Amino acid sequence: GYVTNDFERLGVLQEASEHFGVSATEIEKAMFGDRDEEMILTKVPQLTPEELIRQYNLSLLQTLMFSSLRINFRVSSNHQRIFRKIKHLGLMYQIQDELVEITGPASILKLTRKYGVSMAKLIPEIVKAEDWFIRAEILDEHSKRIYIFELSSSDGVMLPVIEEYVEYDSSLERQFAVKIKFLLGAEVIREPGILKAGNYAYIPDFLVRKNGKEVYVEIAGFWTEEYLRAKMEKLSQLKVPMLVIANDELFAGKLKRSHNVVLIKKGKIPYKDVIRKLKEMLQL
Repeated sequence: GYVTNDFERLGVLQEASEHFGVSATEIEKAMFGDRDEEMILTKVPQLTPEELIRQYNLSLLQTLMFSSLRINFRVSSNHQRIFRKIKHLGLMYQIQDELVEITGPASILKLTRKYGVSMAKLIPEIVKAEDWFIRAEILDEHSKRIYIFELSSSDGVMLPVIEEYVEYDSSLERQFAVKIKFLLGAEVIREPGILKAGNYAYIPDFLVRKNGKEVYVEIAGFWTEEYLRAKMEKLSQLKVPMLVIANDELFAGKLKRSHNVVLIKKGKIPYKDVIRKLKEMLQL
């Protein structure tokens, strides 16, 4: 149970020190070692003046978002990581074409700093994109006035430079990108952007483009039943040319009602069938 006095506390610390073979003082220090304010600085980061300015500007931008009521943003890339972060932070969002709106609490009276901090934590992911735009409604807590703040990648503000790289969720996806480029001579874009699926954002795995024609591609690998249901709901609401490469026969059968489907065979993508479908859909 809980300790109720200093004597019991010392007894527990002593018992723990004997069990782990370290002093009671070390045990006490380690108990809170995972808290930011308790961490010990062992090495001073070597930053250039320019890197320091970039980090400082990002911190200013995030601090401003603490009092934001609403954030609208648009990005050219990094969509998957952004929406993973949105889900992780528990943020509410709506999408309109390429513009994403992160909504704050229902009213100014319910404005909580915790939610503002969550919105601020999203900013680093947004500014990782090659091109981005942010528009925020900021509440002045003293005057209760709302100010509009806008910033974009074209404004030239110095922010941390993070090199983008193409990240694949599986070897099947990496192989698909390489083979389709080679076999079809088409442009293959990884996570091409946001599609609206009802009230949700949907980010397909690929966009295949040739001769001005486009087809979106989703590779449905080894998904759980719950994940399949969520995907089915979103895919059923998409109104774009979509080729689904599915591993699950039941899932594939249901999807054939609304999308073109190719079934993965023995863990491998049948590229002959995929190329035939893509040529048909791209009208090649």
